[in-house]
Amino acid sequence: MIGRSVFLVNDTSVSGHPGCVTVMSVIRDHLEMRGLSVTGRWPMGAEPQLGLAASAALRRADVVVINGEGTIHNTETRPGARRLLHSIKRVRAATSAPLFLINATIENLRPRDFAVLKLCERVFLRDSYSCAYAAANGIDASFSPDLCFSAGYAQQPRQEGVVVTDSTLPETTASLRRWGSAADARFLPMQHSRLRSMLHWAVTPRRHEHAARRYFGAISSAAALVTGRFHAAVFALMGETPFLALGSNTSKIQALLDDVLGGHDRFVTLDGLAAPGVEVPPFTAEESRRIRVYRAAAQVRANSMFDHIAQAAALNPGRAA
Repeated sequence: MIGRSVFLVNDTSVSGHPGCVTVMSVIRDHLEMRGLSVTGRWPMGAEPQLGLAASAALRRADVVVINGEGTIHNTETRPGARRLLHSIKRVRAATSAPLFLINATIENLRPRDFAVLKLCERVFLRDSYSCAYAAANGIDASFSPDLCFSAGYAQQPRQEGVVVTDSTLPETTASLRRWGSAADARFLPMQHSRLRSMLHWAVTPRRHEHAARRYFGAISSAAALVTGRFHAAVFALMGETPFLALGSNTSKIQALLDDVLGGHDRFVTLDGLAAPGVEVPPFTAEESRRIRVYRAAAQVRANSMFDHIAQAAALNPGRAA
């Protein structure tokens, strides 16, 4: 296994988004722990027809890992989702190396998109909603929770003060800002200028990793969180910070709450957030128990997934010509 190489597709760390940066760090660290070297990356947003199939690193790779995250949904209207599926087709045509889609949410795909997913040796999805959707459409997917749950972040001492984040949805971000201002909360957006983040990544990629760890620390130490971001809710669960969450551009937040807490008691609508007297309740003993059980299971499933990828790389008889 020593010396085997991995090509990563959809490297979202370039965005500077703390959740994405954490995911990519976990992927790299788990591969390296198993003797696999990341020898090539294709960044998020890059058009696959502009050299993906011609990449020497791709053609030499013993295994290809595609980071799905929240990209593959609503393919009829979202160019980014279609772009990533097109990347899978380009990769499959360029190499015979095993291909894995990991850490993905899928929702509202076109019928022909499922044939593309079947080009992967195995698909690992990060929530039960996606797994059920995959099964209903002929995809035998495995459940492996978001890889942030496998990050080696330490809980921070609890402090006073509420943190509010942004959302992928502008209307929700505006509502969160208004609520945060009225509640005298700290507004802490997850996504700043993507262009500036990409420039920072090109010069000092580890800078994003330090920033992601600090962002987790801010959520982990907060008295409470109100968020419209999936990964902010994940960080709150990791740090056992009580939170309320609004919906995002898919049902990924509702799925997360169902999977971890067994219900939607911490889900709030825009109208609900605008109601007077909204407060974030502390975690119950049962919620705290479920969080700890889920995180432990998430780490077991992540280790199993990466073991499978490493084994496939080790058994790969040869690279594409």
